[in-house]
Amino acid sequence: KFAAGDTGFFTEAAEAEIRKYRGWHIAPPVEVTAGKYLCGEHGLIMLRSLHVTAVSSVIVDGRRLQASEYEWDACGFISRRCPSWPHDPYALVGFTHGHEACPADVAAIVFEVASKAIALPAIPAKTFDATGGPFRLSLTGASVGVSLSDDHKDRLANYRLQGIG
Repeated sequence: KFAAGDTGFFTEAAEAEIRKYRGWHIAPPVEVTAGKYLCGEHGLIMLRSLHVTAVSSVIVDGRRLQASEYEWDACGFISRRCPSWPHDPYALVGFTHGHEACPADVAAIVFEVASKAIALPAIPAKTFDATGGPFRLSLTGASVGVSLSDDHKDRLANYRLQGIG
């Protein structure tokens, strides 16, 4: 598929690279049945998502919390209303997250990365020079293959999970 320039192969590879950079699954919606997440101080749990659409369960210290014992926010936070310091620092959370359709600006980046990878699939970026007649092309430091440029990363900033702490 790689050698044949299969657009599906490169699109899937571009999606995977972008998902890895963002740190979460953006579309379509998926259900996480028992994700393991750290319980922070004051009962705060941060999910690996920026678009939560439902929370089905929160289990702390082996006890399933009632929905009245916590609040959740679409940006990926769960806060316990009456937190106690858990013995187990992790909670098991069931939730659904993701957009119904990939946002257009993210889809455009998938297309750009896939198109670039098809045109320049696997050239070593630090050593590639091409000459043709009086012209010379040097790709030292350029991103080739299935890789994100600084421009792509800037445009994905609103969809990227950031580490805290």
